[in-house]
Amino acid sequence: NFTMHEKNPDVAVRKEAFTSLYSTFHDFGNTISTSYTNNVKALTTEAEMRHYDSALAMTLYEDDVPQSVYDSLLDSVHRHLPLLHRYYAKKKELLELPEQHMYDVYLPLIKGTAKTYTFAEAKELCIASVAPLGEEYQTIYRKAFDERWMDVYPREGKAGGAYSSGSYESRPYILLNFNGTLDSVFTLAHEMGHSMHSYYAKHNNEGLYYNYTIFAAEVASTFNELLLLEYLTKHAKTEEEKRELLDHHLDSFKSTVYRQTMFAEFEKVVHARIEAGESLAGEDYDRLYLELNRKYFGESMISDEEIAYEWMRIPHFYSNFYVYKYATGFTAATVLSQKVLHGDQKDVDAYFTFLKDGAHHFPIEQLRMAGCDMTDPKTVDSALAVFGDLVDKIEAIETL
Repeated sequence: NFTMHEKNPDVAVRKEAFTSLYSTFHDFGNTISTSYTNNVKALTTEAEMRHYDSALAMTLYEDDVPQSVYDSLLDSVHRHLPLLHRYYAKKKELLELPEQHMYDVYLPLIKGTAKTYTFAEAKELCIASVAPLGEEYQTIYRKAFDERWMDVYPREGKAGGAYSSGSYESRPYILLNFNGTLDSVFTLAHEMGHSMHSYYAKHNNEGLYYNYTIFAAEVASTFNELLLLEYLTKHAKTEEEKRELLDHHLDSFKSTVYRQTMFAEFEKVVHARIEAGESLAGEDYDRLYLELNRKYFGESMISDEEIAYEWMRIPHFYSNFYVYKYATGFTAATVLSQKVLHGDQKDVDAYFTFLKDGAHHFPIEQLRMAGCDMTDPKTVDSALAVFGDLVDKIEAIETL
């Protein structure tokens, strides 16, 4: 419910939710920082025993990803931070905020009640959006709904969030918590991207070679979100709808590229300092995280004291250099969706080569076959150029 409260138009509600959550994490700061330090030290020790240069090098080796991919992601995002700063400066102006705090980050541009969707409507929108991938893909996609590959609504005892799972012996299966918002429609598209990836990987490979990497997984899921975004934007009937979609696209870039890269930088710095023999405590993590937050969000955003504790609520930090894959996935999906939407049949065929490959190749090679070279620093730059175009559009809006 935290994000929901952070979208509340009442600033008192947003601030209370923000302060309450992070203050509670801070109360358990010693325990959480000890847990995290032990996790980092365990990975560092393993890397030393296995004769890797670092824990990062060991983790990247599993997917055969050069460290240059990780480093160039950080470098490119650093160079494009002024775009994010412009976005928040304009958002502050449009929302007429005298001060913009971290509890205003999720505040939507559209005032009042945004459009809601039934699950039946969401289903048809998602099916229509994947038309660029061809009739076969759409037919299988519809079969997922007809055969009920998913548990749709929230209920007691059900996990939060959304997941696509399954095995080689089963059909893909999705757990959703659909609530009728635009975000939940995009979540459906995202999880169906995973499930369709699993379907094609299963039906084109033996069991040993079907299970693709997380690095590749986040491309297929985000790709489908971007197809949905294109479809909804093209069929939007009002200026309000167009602005909501523009805001969603900008927020997706912020959340998936910029924010996850900030997490990745935090993780890299922490590991490097501990590997160098430093002893880090909770205050050190807090200070580092607050500095990064100020750097990424810029002068138009007040980095409130409580945001220093946000690192404590990121479970992915215990999955060891996982978060950067969200950023690279969104980057690759942006590049490949542009090719499929504005290219020709060979671009579509190349994307299916990626979906069908399973685990026959490492993810960098799979994406290269699809038409996206993640070892080229210009790839991230080209994706962030799309974000730049979106910032230009929002800056052209004079008033809400």
